[in-house]
Amino acid sequence: MSSYLMRKVLPPLVTVLLVLGLWIVTTAAGKVPDYVIPSPAAVLESLVTTWPNRLSSATWLTLSETVVGILLGVAVAVIVVIISGYLPVIGTAMTPL
Repeated sequence: MSSYLMRKVLPPLVTVLLVLGLWIVTTAAGKVPDYVIPSPAAVLESLVTTWPNRLSSATWLTLSETVVGILLGVAVAVIVVIISGYLPVIGTAMTPL
């Protein structure tokens, strides 16, 4: 295995697999009620059944809000840059930022 894989890919992969394994063992043992920690299979089933009607609309709403926020941020930044070009005092005041 290359040293890149050993240093960068393997540790997070092992961590995810260990957490998933611990999750499966904990829920299969029945030590924790299902309403506290549901099994990975129950979470996956809920995701599959919920996605078409609830999560997809929430995802699109969040995505559209993110795009609008980025566009507004860019617009404000462009306006501030233009103003600071005409008024050097504002540019000097914003230099530390």
